[in-house]
Amino acid sequence: MCSREETKACATRPFIGQVSATSNGQPLFNGISDIIGGQSPIPGMSAGNALMTLYPGDLLIELPSGSDLGVVPIELTIPATMNCPSGTTEVQ
Repeated sequence: MCSREETKACATRPFIGQVSATSNGQPLFNGISDIIGGQSPIPGMSAGNALMTLYPGDLLIELPSGSDLGVVPIELTIPATMNCPSGTTEVQ
């Protein structure tokens, strides 16, 4: 069972292997997790919470390579039963 704060992440978990993305036609990733790790840019906060504070409403993606691509256009492919993530819009 998910806590109230975890509900959104829990709703995504069954689909993590079905989410993929490209940027400028190049594959970015295939499959996701719901954890953002690494050093926090705001002392005393987790990296994920700090990034959401610094970039409210934006879609944040951490690549396994650790490479910082900055702000880039991406196209997500998600299951039809999922809602679009924060910071994205549906395209047909």
